[in-house]
Amino acid sequence: MAKYAPQKKTFDLVKRLNKFNKINIWIVFVLSILPLVINEIKSCDPSMTLNIVTYIQVTNVLLLVGGFIISAIKDYYLFPKAEFERRKDLIDNSFDTKYTLKSSEEYFTNSEISAGVYKLGVNLFQNLLFTVTVSKKMRPKAILKSVLFIILFFLISFWGVKDVPIALPFLQLLFSAFVLGDLIKLLLYISKNEKTLDDVQNVFANNQVTDAAIYKCVLDYETNLAWGSLLLNDGIFNEINDETEEEWKVIKNKYQIKNA
Repeated sequence: MAKYAPQKKTFDLVKRLNKFNKINIWIVFVLSILPLVINEIKSCDPSMTLNIVTYIQVTNVLLLVGGFIISAIKDYYLFPKAEFERRKDLIDNSFDTKYTLKSSEEYFTNSEISAGVYKLGVNLFQNLLFTVTVSKKMRPKAILKSVLFIILFFLISFWGVKDVPIALPFLQLLFSAFVLGDLIKLLLYISKNEKTLDDVQNVFANNQVTDAAIYKCVLDYETNLAWGSLLLNDGIFNEINDETEEEWKVIKNKYQIKNA
């Protein structure tokens, strides 16, 4: 378990904002339904109903704007900042440079390897192993969430979309990045990282650890991380950390990973 990682504080802030945005999406969803429900209540005073609906719609607009601002800060500033800090630490650990004010402690467990491109490849191998393991553990929950939403969609369709007041808000939620978009991104993210992990594995298995081969795999990995902008689940990471670290030790022994 890492004692310290320079990117952790920024990533933690990103995760808190991401959680807030998910809650915000559900609030907007509920508020989108409320006017439909209120309008169905015939006993309500029309003027009072109009005022309530107006307040709800104004609140919804404010929440949408607030969510957009938070998403912009999170996606375009904080997440890239955290990734920048992570990359600097990767370079420092691999090449014994000093780009970070305080380097990570026990984030990489390859201190026996001398600094250089070979160590960069070893660190990449370890990163990929953990990233693929955690993201694959995230997959069942993401699939289950999408399946449940799709089942609900078919239930709504059974009664007739036009006859179910919540149908439109529900469809907007279903086809948003929050549900199917997240699943598609996660599946592609896993697939691309598995391909890069295979490439790195082949490089070490066939004893073809050249500068070009390592740089190519590093670029593939970093490109996928930048594209996906995916937050790995901390709970899963902590759960699999010890087991995966033991697996990493076995892999290093199997491929005779040592000073080149």
